[in-house]
Amino acid sequence: MKQKVFKTDEEYYSDREYVSNSQLGYLKKSPLNLVSYYQYGGENTSAFELGRLLHMAVLEEDKFQNEDISCYDGVKRGKKWDEFKDENKGSIILSEKDCKALKGMVQSLAANDEVSELLSSAKKEIVNCWIDEDSLVKCKGKADAVLPNCIVDIKTTTNIEFEKFKSSCYRYGYNRQAAFYSDGFNVENFKFVCVEKEYPYRIAIYDCSQEFINSGREDYKKLLEMYFDYFISKEKKINDFYLKGIL
Repeated sequence: MKQKVFKTDEEYYSDREYVSNSQLGYLKKSPLNLVSYYQYGGENTSAFELGRLLHMAVLEEDKFQNEDISCYDGVKRGKKWDEFKDENKGSIILSEKDCKALKGMVQSLAANDEVSELLSSAKKEIVNCWIDEDSLVKCKGKADAVLPNCIVDIKTTTNIEFEKFKSSCYRYGYNRQAAFYSDGFNVENFKFVCVEKEYPYRIAIYDCSQEFINSGREDYKKLLEMYFDYFISKEKKINDFYLKGIL
């Protein structure tokens, strides 16, 4: 397959020919959720924006230097907030708490020798496209950092303790992401570099077990089959989807 080339982030995220892991996350809720994402985009929460800026600061430093970020200390309503927005049009506005967290996380990651060694030799923000061999769905992924036979993914979290983060992995589908990227980029190893969003911004580096990857693979394979049925062959009608169970 000829490799799809995305010239900008906007092209990558607006593309509908290839399916990403994030889009599978919407599909897991329902086909209607994926349609809503296609029409209106994802939910741009403060947590999402903080994570996006952290990735840019760590992986695309030159690009980050061009970002205009303003920090606001106060409630986001009323005259003071309206005046601040007017004075900072075109800026990315973060709360003082998030500004402090962003600075702390960046410094913590930069000061850690193991993290620095992993990222210094890696290719960063790498896009790959492939066709899933079972469903024949066109897939895409954008990896944070790619090493020979290994992908490194940066995660912000409220708690890096092993059991807490492991629970978050299954709650947010990080196991699916690890499997999707491992298969799509054809690597055997996947690591999470985790940093806490509050002082002292502790760091953890977790390797993914084969059991973890297998659980994620089972998840994404089912979702690709579902995508094929609802969005490619259209054998199933999106509006006919419903959740069911016995209460």
